[in-house]
Amino acid sequence: ESHDELIITTHSPYILAAFNNFLLAHKFKEQNKRSDEVATIIPEKSWINTAHFNAYYLDKKGATKIFDEKIGLIADNQLDSASESIMADFDQLMDLYSKNLMDEKAN
Repeated sequence: ESHDELIITTHSPYILAAFNNFLLAHKFKEQNKRSDEVATIIPEKSWINTAHFNAYYLDKKGATKIFDEKIGLIADNQLDSASESIMADFDQLMDLYSKNLMDEKAN
């Protein structure tokens, strides 16, 4: 069994925001809903399974986890404003996610 790991270090809020997009896109696959629509925004090969992801903030005091497992995203308070393109993708994904929640409530 292979256990590949990739560790990325960054100060970039753009990279963190992009990871949130990839994480949110994968959530649609987990729910088996709207994957085709999501793939038009974020290519499926870029989606990240939340079970295989973690994120930490490092400082002189040590490491602080910034990945919220409950929502499956990097905590908002750790993200500075990102590029309009990345945030536009995230907004579109959130709109689809909200539609999923509305669909589930209607059923």
